[in-house]
Order: sequence, then structure tokens, then C-alpha cells
Amino acid sequence: MKNKNTIQEPAGISDHYKQNAIKDIETLLIDTKREGINNVVSWIQDNNFYYMPASNDNHNSFRGGLLSHSLNVAHIALKA
Repeated sequence: MKNKNTIQEPAGISDHYKQNAIKDIETLLIDTKREGINNVVSWIQDNNFYYMPASNDNHNSFRGGLLSHSLNVAHIALKA
């Protein structure tokens, strides 16, 4: 049984991937040119968004999972 307090780091998620994902998500956000978007980017940088799991025990329940999930959703939305 998986401990809900243990964040799993899956194979294949590298620091290089995370750094590129951070650049990608920040670029996507800034490119919206929405009023206040720089405040949103600053908030996510200051509040560990990039290192949080997307969930405790479901998909993307690893360090950086919220970043990975958010970037995947953004790419899907842009294709629609």
C-alpha cells in the first residue's frame, strides 16, 4: 500500500525536463498578455508550484507533478 505522504519521483522526469517545463509554462502564461499575469508567474515561482505533486495518490503524484500536469493540459488546450 502506497504511503500518501510519500512523493514518488518517477523514472524519466529529469532536472533538464523540469527546467524546460518551467520555461514553457512561464512563456505560455506571459504570452497571454493578460493583466496581472506577471503577478501570477511571481506567485507560482514563490510558492513551490513547480515542485508540488498534482495529487497525493493518483496520476502525477511526484515532485513536479503539478507542473507536468499543468503543462500537458495547456498543450492539449492549445491544440483545441
